[in-house]
Amino acid sequence: MNKIKPQIKKLLKTTFWIVLSVSALFLAIAGIVQIPFVQNKIVNGATAFVSNKTHTSVTINNVGISFPKTVVIVGLFLNDRQKDTLLYAGKTRINISLISLLFNKIAVNSFQLEDMSLNLYNSETDSAFNYNFLLDAFSGDTKTPEKPGKTSWTFDIGNVSLKNIRLHYNDRYGGTDAQLALGKTEINLKNIDPGNSIYEIKNARIENLKARIQLNKTAEWKEDKKEPTGLLPKILADNIRVVNSTVSYTDQATKQLVQATIEYLDLKKGEVDLENEVASIGKLTLRKSKLQYVSNENDTAVTPDTAESPTPQGWDVTINHIAAEHNTVAYDSGNRKSGGNEFDPNHFKFSNVKLDIGKLHYSPNITELNVNNFNASGRQNFSIIRFRTAFRMDNHSVSLRNLSARTLFSSIDANAEIQYSSLKALKESLPYTVLNIDIKDSRFRNSEITYFNPALSKMEFFKNKDNTTSFSGKVQGKL
Repeated sequence: MNKIKPQIKKLLKTTFWIVLSVSALFLAIAGIVQIPFVQNKIVNGATAFVSNKTHTSVTINNVGISFPKTVVIVGLFLNDRQKDTLLYAGKTRINISLISLLFNKIAVNSFQLEDMSLNLYNSETDSAFNYNFLLDAFSGDTKTPEKPGKTSWTFDIGNVSLKNIRLHYNDRYGGTDAQLALGKTEINLKNIDPGNSIYEIKNARIENLKARIQLNKTAEWKEDKKEPTGLLPKILADNIRVVNSTVSYTDQATKQLVQATIEYLDLKKGEVDLENEVASIGKLTLRKSKLQYVSNENDTAVTPDTAESPTPQGWDVTINHIAAEHNTVAYDSGNRKSGGNEFDPNHFKFSNVKLDIGKLHYSPNITELNVNNFNASGRQNFSIIRFRTAFRMDNHSVSLRNLSARTLFSSIDANAEIQYSSLKALKESLPYTVLNIDIKDSRFRNSEITYFNPALSKMEFFKNKDNTTSFSGKVQGKL
């Protein structure tokens, strides 16, 4: 026993000196990396390595390391093989847990990026983009296939802050030109699981987004015969808010423009499962925004060939509640416009649009829409005071239950159903279609009837704009 005690003391003493030496080395490294000269050496070595590897220019103005968690990179610049700017990042700040790396975990407490510009493009004759040289330079000689659902690393990312971000994606080969300017975005992530392709967002706020997508030629759809290499992502979000933003889509071939000017958009409990083609939203709120569709197509415009269009996929989409108020909807198709005293289905605009939808559900076999209320102000004193109904459409019927519509001078309360053997039969065999219509009460004023059909104003009965026609009844049977 007396012989063991000195050995224990010696072991404890040795362990103490090892811990002390490692701690001293750790502190020494922590102190050394704070020295600007050492930091510059690290930066110069890293940029020289990347430059030699890619044969392009890589520069960093300054790097600040606050051991052991925070790294700040200022003025990161990378050009492509054509000596154009590929990437510029004004300031990048990463707060990362280095200790977690020892346990195969990348834990980023916060990530901040300011004043970034990313420029991606290719040529009309080559589909390869200007960033492909990076993939070639850093790709290994051998590749180990990864099995879905398994990964040796786990990820934990907290807050992401983006400010003054600019992205230009110009696919000249495919005919797509996209530009994005992002004023400010704050994202709080809940969970990231790349192994199972699950990405969860707790909160996201997007401000001053300007996004533009333009198709410069008709895209040709080709069936992708490649087997999928992994799971498609599943994205979940507790809350996403977009304010003061504009998103536009232009198709130069068909002369179409779709633009959304968003003052306030709020999404709660959203989920998109690309693998199983399922999407759902708990509540969608839209306020003080404008949705616009413009088509300037004429007789000489290029019409895309839809004969080889892909078969619709089996998406299942559900939105439990849609609330919209003080919005504007505009639709303009073609260059010809009718007179201002009549309704033009190709050119109309509704303002002060308010919409309350209890539930919207779409699937390949059924579409359901419960409209609690819809009202809007149109042109020529035509306004929809109230519109509500329960709409349902499946492979064998279309129905409007509890339809109640009011304008300034007209109204209708009814139930309607159309039955058919199939959608194809509905188009080709109208005589076999069964109607079941119950009009409980309806009143239509001549001024609003002739607004939609001006030709009727030549008839004696419709010359008096104040005349009102009332009727009720049932219609049942085949057409």
